[in-house]
Amino acid sequence: MRNITAYLMGVLIAGCGAGVSSDPGQPVDGPGTPTESAPTPLATESSPLLANVLATEAIASDAQNDGIYVAIVENSDTHDARLIQQDVRNHEMTELDRMPLGKGTAQLLLGQDGIFWGFGGNGSEPVTFRFVGAGAATEVPIADNGPASLLRQDDNKRLYYASTHDCAIQVLDLTTGQLDSRFRTSFSCFMTIESVVQTQQAAFIRASDDPGYSIQGYYKGWIAGFQLLDQADADFTGPFSSTVEPVAGSAPTQHGVWSRKESDGKSHILTVTTNPWTTQPNPGTELGVIDAAVDAGTMVHEDFWGATVGDPTILFHITKTDILRHPVDYQPRAMFSLHNRLIILTSDRTLLEQPITADD
Repeated sequence: MRNITAYLMGVLIAGCGAGVSSDPGQPVDGPGTPTESAPTPLATESSPLLANVLATEAIASDAQNDGIYVAIVENSDTHDARLIQQDVRNHEMTELDRMPLGKGTAQLLLGQDGIFWGFGGNGSEPVTFRFVGAGAATEVPIADNGPASLLRQDDNKRLYYASTHDCAIQVLDLTTGQLDSRFRTSFSCFMTIESVVQTQQAAFIRASDDPGYSIQGYYKGWIAGFQLLDQADADFTGPFSSTVEPVAGSAPTQHGVWSRKESDGKSHILTVTTNPWTTQPNPGTELGVIDAAVDAGTMVHEDFWGATVGDPTILFHITKTDILRHPVDYQPRAMFSLHNRLIILTSDRTLLEQPITADD
């Protein structure tokens, strides 16, 4: 267990819906002049990695084509959840922890000292989070009826989480087990957190705010609460994950990405860097416009790969000149990048590995 955790920590430190046209030939708007790309399939088919996955995170190391994914997997026979990690190159899998299935959203947070994982509660039952580090796995003493969303762990062994019950970002001192009121930050009780995507430097929150939606950013280098990045009555999809390879000696700039469906029925893909960002509403830079609903996506080498779910599902890649489209036989729910491959969580909770090349 110590060797496993040391490997995971080494990797961390190194770096420290629905609806689409079924006509694949339909023109797609992109940067510059709208173009039409041939619906050619990817050169290499995807490979199944794992089934019954509730949540996953991908971690890229600085070695070429190397990395791991960590996943929460449901065991339907014994009605419990397993925390596993697997090397995507040699397929070595290790079970890190196990607990009964909890209520609420399954969550993962790769912290400074290990992994926080569990379930965020649903109001009827409290949250159930555990911590896996160098020693034995331990319960995280959050006395919250939830729902709660994990945000970050700092260098002083404090765990930050957003509590819907308290309408605030609460900070748990992991040493004492007590809340630290000095860092509490209130937010609107009318904001419902629908999903949180973790990057190395920020947590992106997709929230519903009557009558519309918003994308909130929580920058892990500051203690300043949520910062509004984009807000509208339009439908938002995302935020999408952003996994990038580390740069030796410095933390890389990461990009949070999401899609906003406007009144024209088209999805506008937006990005903003996470270090630093403005404190004012900032929809960021428009990467492209897709004539369909974008259901999942991620950044790969600072380029965007996304998916529109339909029959067939279209996996697309925004390049500097056009948008390349590939019909695939799976429906992505979440996507993560590991060098020259995509790690894809599908709508039926299957984890896939999809190799990609610069020519795709």
